[in-house]
Amino acid sequence: MLNKAKPALPPLLALLPVSAFAMHAEPSVQHKMDIPDGFSAVLCPSEASALRMMNDFHVGKANGHVDTDRFLEGLRMTGCEQSGGPIVIEAFTATRKIAEIPEADYAVYRGRDSSGRQVFGVTDRYLNDRYPRNPWERWLYIHSDERSGYIDMSKSENPGYVCPTPEAAQKVIAAIPPLKVRGGANPDQVKAKNAALKANRCSSAKARYQILAKHGEVFISLGYEAGEEWTALTAKHPVGKIVGLLYDSSQL
Repeated sequence: MLNKAKPALPPLLALLPVSAFAMHAEPSVQHKMDIPDGFSAVLCPSEASALRMMNDFHVGKANGHVDTDRFLEGLRMTGCEQSGGPIVIEAFTATRKIAEIPEADYAVYRGRDSSGRQVFGVTDRYLNDRYPRNPWERWLYIHSDERSGYIDMSKSENPGYVCPTPEAAQKVIAAIPPLKVRGGANPDQVKAKNAALKANRCSSAKARYQILAKHGEVFISLGYEAGEEWTALTAKHPVGKIVGLLYDSSQL
């Protein structure tokens, strides 16, 4: 199939729809105590400036999004900047919750950057808690439905096959030879895939699967800017049975 674009990991500011804010007490939730590399957060020269930035310059518009002009004004007025990790968080010292979107959860943090320097800033703990911190989490973040850990093959634009066991799915991947022609069709790969699917009793996947583990993968080139990225997965069928799932995880 033609590779189809999927959304890249989004910057923090783009994911902050708000219409009103309210102060709230620290909830009894175990939050991630780090800001990973690649996640956007606000870095400020002091704890006081971070508190001012959070309280005065995260303003909602009538359309339910952050007032970007006000946010950028806040960066200028407070000396804060939009930066990112890695930062180890020592404590959250103040919080502010979005009234109309309960899951959004701003907090002033005190922590240390990769050099050990004391830093202060503002982060959205809801987004930070869910940001991937290893390759497995990143795969689920990109490929599972709404980053839920599930793939509904009845709605997926990318094809997939269900196999009796995870081992059967891995045997299909192992049977596909490396591509010979980059950017061109490789019919020997397609032939090997189809034969391996039949030999391992794999059939078209139509259910909603919980993804439990990722195994091997192989790229099949179908032509110029066209191909399939077949990935072997351990998955749970809706009836509770553990199966193998072959999923075309191509993105481009």
